[in-house]
Amino acid sequence: MVKIAHEIGVTDGRRMRVDTTVVETNVHYPTDSSLLGDGVRVLTRTMKKITKIAGEVGAKLRDRSRSVKLRVLDIARAARSKAKQSQEKLKRAYGQLLNSTSRVVGQAKRFSAEIGAGAKRST
Repeated sequence: MVKIAHEIGVTDGRRMRVDTTVVETNVHYPTDSSLLGDGVRVLTRTMKKITKIAGEVGAKLRDRSRSVKLRVLDIARAARSKAKQSQEKLKRAYGQLLNSTSRVVGQAKRFSAEIGAGAKRST
């Protein structure tokens, strides 16, 4: 911004004063499952926007965000429990989460390939 202001002639750009404001907020601890859930959420949201722009052309969007959210919650519940049975539930839930996540990533790659090939275009 200083460079633009200097080019326009608004300022000499020799000194700059910066003021920041800090706002306190709650941030969730980034666990493996929550990061995978966040990635699925972002990819699904982006693919929905693409489908809205390009229409129902090429690969059809399958929304797996609900099942991924449920698996993330299952993992959180099983991780809090100390029982031996919950460790097995944890492994099973992680397997299902990884399976769903890899399917969403594959779908995003297909969407990307179709955009590159020109199959998905803005109407």
